Amino acid sequence: VMGTNSLQSKNAAMASAMLQHHRDIVDGFPQTLDGDGGLTPQSVRFIMTAVKDRDTTRLISPMAPTSDHSFLQALELVNDKSWVHGELAALGAVIVTWHCEPPAVEALIERLQTCHVRWRPQDMGVSRDELSRGLAFCPQYFGDTSWGRDVPSGLRSDPITGDAFDRLWTFLQYA
Repeated sequence: VMGTNSLQSKNAAMASAMLQHHRDIVDGFPQTLDGDGGLTPQSVRFIMTAVKDRDTTRLISPMAPTSDHSFLQALELVNDKSWVHGELAALGAVIVTWHCEPPAVEALIERLQTCHVRWRPQDMGVSRDELSRGLAFCPQYFGDTSWGRDVPSGLRSDPITGDAFDRLWTFLQYA
């Protein structure tokens, strides 16, 4: 059994490697965009290489249960509609960060803006009602063990509904 100090060192090393991977993306990706900030074939290659690098170097932490992707699946399922995958995952990441780690949300938004990633609901055509329905559905979707899902997330244990949703919506409009 791994000791506490050894486990903390491993987690710190993984966090450091993931942060460096994200810095490399933020430093390199904007250079692949065209003059208007749009995707190019080089941009798509960059994204695919970054995903491959993440997966082949095992920069996936068991402590990070992909709430952003589960969020996008719940949102699309409950609304019977789809959006651009990366943009909706970015919105999910912003929401999860706002909800669980508020001080870190500004840095995440800055990175998304540097990379010209749309994450605001109005920029993607996600309405207030669609987002509200999706977030209200997250606890059920994240805990649907009949489909093999058991996502431990603040979106499940502390749903964003009612007044919390109103505060989130205001934040998403003006951040």
